Amino acid sequence: MSDKPELRALRRADTGKSAARALRRAGRLPVVVYGGGRPSEALSVDAREVETLLSGVQRATTVISLKVERRKPRQVLIREVQSEPDRADLLHLDLLAVSESDTVRVQVPIRLEDTPAGVKLGGILQQARHEVTVECLPGDIPPEVKVSVSHLEIGSGIHVSDLDLPGVTILDDPAMTVCTVVPPALEEEPEEVEEVEVEEGEEAEEAEDESD
Repeated sequence: MSDKPELRALRRADTGKSAARALRRAGRLPVVVYGGGRPSEALSVDAREVETLLSGVQRATTVISLKVERRKPRQVLIREVQSEPDRADLLHLDLLAVSESDTVRVQVPIRLEDTPAGVKLGGILQQARHEVTVECLPGDIPPEVKVSVSHLEIGSGIHVSDLDLPGVTILDDPAMTVCTVVPPALEEEPEEVEEVEVEEGEEAEEAEDESD
């Protein structure tokens, strides 16, 4: 039995906005699956099943077993999830079909762990990158990159070149900063107003100007 999460789908012939709205009213979502050397195909899936699936996996890195009616299951990655801007309602899914023998490019999230030594001394941990682009076989995709930052002092940081990801190729610039510990912000002192001495002659001229 496959240990991959499963998603069941039905073929659909009708496409377009009206057909998509009708699907959503019926509790289903329009889906497009592409890649794998086949033409793209329009499908539909149960909306609640998708919501349950998305709540328990890393969207960009989890290989899913897609079952379309009585066909042999296909392995897919979630490429895009469209939802309402102001609500959590799902609108559409884009799925990429993958092969176990072909490499894929994915964005893997970076999770920082532990408390930096520099933060304990008052420093501030700043994370510059929240994901890293990798290329690997679908079975080797890491769900996330865990990075311990406990050793970081104030002024030190971690770069892409420091990430340890066996079995995958990192495509991002090795010099890119992942995170750094910066000194605490200094409280700005109020600016002093410079006093300018006025000569006696200048005071007299100003007084005459005011009396005119």
